[in-house]
Amino acid sequence: MKTIKVMIAIAVAVISLTVLFGQLQSCSNPPITGGNANPITPQEIPSTINFPVDSLTIYKWINNYDTASITSHAWDIWTGLTTPTKQQVGGNTLLVYETWLSPNDLAEFCAKDDTQGGCTQTKKMRAQLKRPRQFVHGMSAEQAALAAKNDVGNSIQEAMGYNPAAACFATNNLVFNKSTFNQYLNPGVGSMKPFPNNSITTKPTYFVCKPNELGLVQLPLWTGPPPVAKDFPPSDWSEVVYIDINNKQPVGNNVQGISPNKTPTAVNFVNLNQFIYYQLDSSMAAYINSQSISQNSFVVGDYAILIAMHVATKEISNWTWQTFFWTNKPANPPFPSSSFAAALRPKGITGAAANYAVATAYNMVWPNQPISGGTNTNVKPNIAYNPYLEAGLGKLGLPNKLNSSYMWGVQSNCMTCHALATSDGSLDYSADQYIDMLDTTLFNRKVQTDFAWSIPLTLNTKK
Repeated sequence: MKTIKVMIAIAVAVISLTVLFGQLQSCSNPPITGGNANPITPQEIPSTINFPVDSLTIYKWINNYDTASITSHAWDIWTGLTTPTKQQVGGNTLLVYETWLSPNDLAEFCAKDDTQGGCTQTKKMRAQLKRPRQFVHGMSAEQAALAAKNDVGNSIQEAMGYNPAAACFATNNLVFNKSTFNQYLNPGVGSMKPFPNNSITTKPTYFVCKPNELGLVQLPLWTGPPPVAKDFPPSDWSEVVYIDINNKQPVGNNVQGISPNKTPTAVNFVNLNQFIYYQLDSSMAAYINSQSISQNSFVVGDYAILIAMHVATKEISNWTWQTFFWTNKPANPPFPSSSFAAALRPKGITGAAANYAVATAYNMVWPNQPISGGTNTNVKPNIAYNPYLEAGLGKLGLPNKLNSSYMWGVQSNCMTCHALATSDGSLDYSADQYIDMLDTTLFNRKVQTDFAWSIPLTLNTKK
């Protein structure tokens, strides 16, 4: 009874939180300095994980519509990424993916022609958080500046990572230098040397936030796509949950979403420990503020809460694609995940990592098509996207040959979109459809970057 009274009191106090990221004071936190006394050594996912899987095995899964094996493999990768290491930053244990070098780190090595940097170097801090470039892809500077003023969008920040195998390949081949791609540029379709099959790239995406004076954070909650496809950014979602940074909610609370305009009750609160997260140190807070024109100014002790992560592995030519997002219903998550996918989550995934849903894109359409010479006729879509990253991308510009009505992020597929990555970064994003990798109408006199948008977005244009 006492707990219910406390929750009602909190609910009444929180009713003023009708605007996400209002001008609220941050809770006091212990000082967290920048950097790390001990260097961080990038670690591969544990050898106990079945990785890399032979490409012939994965193609068999795809060709046999074996979504159970595909999804199980995605969960295996998630297990490896979220395995705790023995390394720490600010007293917090790092997960495997947090130890990896970022494209920015690797681009700096490439700028110095340091071909061994990605193979031997350590780092002193977590990868710096940035506003996802895809939020402003193809926009003019004026449009990008306007979009960045949206408080919800500006609180979503990413920190990409390359596993040691991918990082070593990247600097060995100086893939972040423009001059590297000049040798592949010729009439027709150019393509860089492909990454090795044990490569993994990630895009951890965080909700960077300031708790209010009650220690609460309002998070937009994904409940599924709109009835009619459209641009659907988090600011338009109908429900939120309230994160309690003090972890005072009952264990096993059946968390439910609520309209941001209604007074929350006990079931609308969720403990911070149900998320993967960390607190900002002085260096990270300063860096985020330097990249942002939002009215929010982040300080030491504010929070970076993991809400999403794209993961790609080079086990097949077009890479495997799996994307994860936080959900209040891990056993029955909304589309593009499902209860079928949730039921395949291994029992070994526990704690905060068990509260994320998965969607997979190991192919663009069903049935799977060849790398070149395939078709968009008499095939079915394979919709797979991350709500926090793609739902609000706006109208996607590439004409769709699968379905002319496919033009929104909620109709997209990770593999389709990444197939369009070239060194000049000039192609529009696309909703789900088959992309022929030798299509000269798309790729003539362009150099494909092996599905990696991180390369054109971080390219050293003067090298």
